Amino acid sequence: MIKLWINSREINEECGVFGIWSKNEEEILTDLVIEGLHHLQHRGQESAGIASVEDGNIKCHKGMGLVQNVFGDYPQEQSRVKAAIGHVRYSTKGESSIEYAHPFVDDDNTISICHNGNVSFDYECENDTKEILDSIMENINNSCSNKKVEDVLIKVLKEVHGSYAILILMKEKLIAIRDPKGIRPLSIGILNGKYIVSSESCSIDAIGGKFEREIQPGEMFIISDEGISSHFPFKEEKGALCSFEYIYFSREDSILGGQRIINARKALGAMLWSECNKKQYDLVIGVPSSGIPAALGYSNKSGIPFEIGFAKNRYIGRTFINSDKSKMRENVRKKLIPIGESFKGKRIVLIDDSIVRGNTMKVLIQEIRKYEPKEIHLKIASPIIKNPCMLGISTPTKMELLGGRMNEEEIKEYLEVDSIQYLSIEGFQKALGSIEICRKCY
Repeated sequence: MIKLWINSREINEECGVFGIWSKNEEEILTDLVIEGLHHLQHRGQESAGIASVEDGNIKCHKGMGLVQNVFGDYPQEQSRVKAAIGHVRYSTKGESSIEYAHPFVDDDNTISICHNGNVSFDYECENDTKEILDSIMENINNSCSNKKVEDVLIKVLKEVHGSYAILILMKEKLIAIRDPKGIRPLSIGILNGKYIVSSESCSIDAIGGKFEREIQPGEMFIISDEGISSHFPFKEEKGALCSFEYIYFSREDSILGGQRIINARKALGAMLWSECNKKQYDLVIGVPSSGIPAALGYSNKSGIPFEIGFAKNRYIGRTFINSDKSKMRENVRKKLIPIGESFKGKRIVLIDDSIVRGNTMKVLIQEIRKYEPKEIHLKIASPIIKNPCMLGISTPTKMELLGGRMNEEEIKEYLEVDSIQYLSIEGFQKALGSIEICRKCY
């Protein structure tokens, strides 16, 4: 029986992977990967790392903290690099420590791996990504024939359960593979003959590349000096892209499922209006940052004016992953400062992307109340989160989730708002069109 390990203390974002392959060795290649990771920083802020092919061997540099801290002085005189993969991490499986930082490299410095997602074997293991690499090496070493790494990788992945977007780097090829349900995102781009693979298209655009397409669910994409090849080695499954990519994780300028994320979020906001009671309010205000596109969509559809309601301190860390409640409250107050004139005496539609525990929202409502709004009507551009995620997002237990232990009326009373409205599951799916999403947390 497959066992899943879930960190019940917090909900974390996913990780980000970035890779690049060139036919020629270039001094700029590492700089391009570092720049790509900068534009995936929103996906992980605990550690960062790069593995590169230099002089026929794989070298790795990684550390704790933000990309700029890990690679701030790396290195002053760079070697010529043929290919590289990079990673930014939030811990969903394993500790937040250098031992769990990606990429991982085998003992002979011939293969490196980095991974976004969670997978489980039919036995206990401390580090799923390292276990994949060890399983690959064990299969290769025990084989009497010269098996290709991609064949061994397929064999290993057929024995696991979960979600993944994996990059594997060797001196002769770069392999990118996405789980059969497409739960984790992965995209391909081109820059001056170099191939790029990234968790999000925004980082491809940011380094001057051209976004080509998304890697399909269950697709293995192989890049080498001989060219590119695409394979579908797994049994076809119904797609189930993580809905939180649209709600929160992905950056607004990324393309996912054929849609620009900002447009998808506006569509979710417009759908909120379509499902509401059509009462008139004075202003629509979005909670920065991912609640703002939904608020714009609601405002455009309803005709109710949109207003900036908060000044945001961008140098305070993410608040909803902080397990220290007193520190979390203080961070909310420091990070989002209500602009008094936007609230005083007005009937406000306050729109956010989601509610997880509800602690952050409760503090935010308390801060808004200090400016004496006439009414606060809270609207959420996603369905109620009722269940913890088992496929790569580290969520609280069901009883820690606000929607796991309360109904809408109870949530309204707890948050002390005049009304609350969640987007329905049907409305969520309708707003995204034909894109198949995972709904298990709803």
